[in-house]
Amino acid sequence: MKPTSSEEIELNIQPDPSVLFKLGRSNFTLAFALGEFIDNAYDARGTTCPVVVEITTDEQHKTIIVSDNASGMDAEELEAALTVGRTKKDKDHIGIFGFGLKAAATYLSERFRIETCKKGGATILKVDVDSRTFDKWQLRAEAFPVSSSTSHGSRLTLSEVNVSLGNSEIEKAKREIAEVYHRLIVSGRLEVLVNGEPIKAPAFDLISGLKWDIDFDVNGKRVHGWVGAGRPVRMGGQMNFTPGFYLVRKDRVVKKGEWIGVKPHSRLRTMVGEIQLDDFEVNNNKTDFLRGTPAWVALESQMTQTIASLKLKKTIYTGTTKKSRFKVSSAGEDTTPGPSNQQAPQGHQTKGPASRTSAATPQPNAPAPAPSKPEHPTTAEDGNKPMVFVVHGLDHVARDECVKMLKELGLYPIILQESPATALMAILDKFELYAKKSVYAVVMGLLKKSLSSDVGLGCCQIGPQG
Repeated sequence: MKPTSSEEIELNIQPDPSVLFKLGRSNFTLAFALGEFIDNAYDARGTTCPVVVEITTDEQHKTIIVSDNASGMDAEELEAALTVGRTKKDKDHIGIFGFGLKAAATYLSERFRIETCKKGGATILKVDVDSRTFDKWQLRAEAFPVSSSTSHGSRLTLSEVNVSLGNSEIEKAKREIAEVYHRLIVSGRLEVLVNGEPIKAPAFDLISGLKWDIDFDVNGKRVHGWVGAGRPVRMGGQMNFTPGFYLVRKDRVVKKGEWIGVKPHSRLRTMVGEIQLDDFEVNNNKTDFLRGTPAWVALESQMTQTIASLKLKKTIYTGTTKKSRFKVSSAGEDTTPGPSNQQAPQGHQTKGPASRTSAATPQPNAPAPAPSKPEHPTTAEDGNKPMVFVVHGLDHVARDECVKMLKELGLYPIILQESPATALMAILDKFELYAKKSVYAVVMGLLKKSLSSDVGLGCCQIGPQG
């Protein structure tokens, strides 16, 4: 029989208990999961400084123990920490969604234990979570009296860990944690120890005079930071940073290697910067910012104007390809000057503290760098200069210096990737075309007779007969 009038029906939409462990079926990494525990400890720091997080891994027994000296939790806070989506944190905290602890713990293991003691509290709380017995949204915690030797903080023990805890995985996790939390570690507000060894944060080694401040507002949200040119570790061109921008929220790196307001280019291979975006929203895993919002679109537009005003392609390229940039002794040793003895290019002094503006601007007295045109013709009609084929690796700085030297010798250097006339040709077709037209080839690489970073240059004659 059909109802003659409308009626209300109550629907129970409580999630199934299995959702707790389904949270862990995420594309995490060991470092990211451990980072969630670091976030929670730092958010619960109270007046503790520095916050110390100790991570101990046991590959043989498949366990991870994470302990901290933060403020700890009482029963109400522990209940909130274990409830999916519940949080009392505001936008001033790193974690704001109530997912991190649960998702990270269930990613790493099917069984874990939390022990915690609130600062100034009278009890120690212990609770066990096991996927094999978790069939309803209820847990039982044990309370123990605090002894005189009890310190405040929390300890998380993960058993039957289902990710690899080998040396290579641990070392990789340490490097990633160092990058994500380098601002907190360098400032002394956070210490992270892995198997008893403190993680050392990487430092940005910037070339003197090639750093500019960025500070502006978009849609009522502040954007501030800096951009500059990093110094390669040695002549081989290796970097101790990821080129591009590090996007930071609450002094924690959310994304790295981002090119906002500028496109990647070989002349910007040493560009690095940090952008603080505390007022911008992140996704619920804190793996990226919410893009496509009006505020983000405005950010990208303003960054484009800001970067354009700095003319980074010219200033960074000129500053990193000066003859004094690298000095190689007769023995092939890298004697690259450090920050203390590197002379800043005239007119490119680092911008100091200033009032916030809509865009960063270069120094007014900076001389305009001479334009550089890397284009290479398919024929040598201009002065009938001999063409030289340049075979290079990933060190674009050394490559560009070689090109400059060849031009000074009255030769036409040929670099396949910078040849606009053959942009749509296959690589083998390009090689065949230029091999027929070139007289010599310069091959850049490492000397095989040594394990050092000495750079070797070789020259051979090529052509129709060679």
